[in-house]
Amino acid sequence: NSELLSVLSKSVRRWTTEARAVSTVFQLHVDDRPPVPVIIRELQAHYVHFEEPMHVTLLKYEQGQSYVIEIPVSLVNQDKSPGLRVGGALNLNMRSIKVEIEGGTPIPERVEVDCTGLEVGSRIFLRDVQLPPGIKLAD
Repeated sequence: NSELLSVLSKSVRRWTTEARAVSTVFQLHVDDRPPVPVIIRELQAHYVHFEEPMHVTLLKYEQGQSYVIEIPVSLVNQDKSPGLRVGGALNLNMRSIKVEIEGGTPIPERVEVDCTGLEVGSRIFLRDVQLPPGIKLAD
């Protein structure tokens, strides 16, 4: 069930200044009710002042529900890549990936892709990325 709320823009701005705001669980306090865990589903910024939020859609983050979210990708162990040491280049085609996660599962800050052993011409596909338990690639 939906509920329309008005929230101070400075509160939303504080949420969205985090680099990973769309994959963070926030505690929403409304009046004298108990706090509710929520995630940002959609965020619309002002068309001129991009840092100014105009609209935010929140979803209650509940146990037993399934959610599709985007999580940033981070490359690790680049210094252990023989291909990079001999002058190869690393092309990251996806800065984030869509995953499906069960409500209540901790949302990772990022998905790490290990570059250890990558040679010139090597590729890593989404199916090769190790995801934490309770998280799988979204369809």
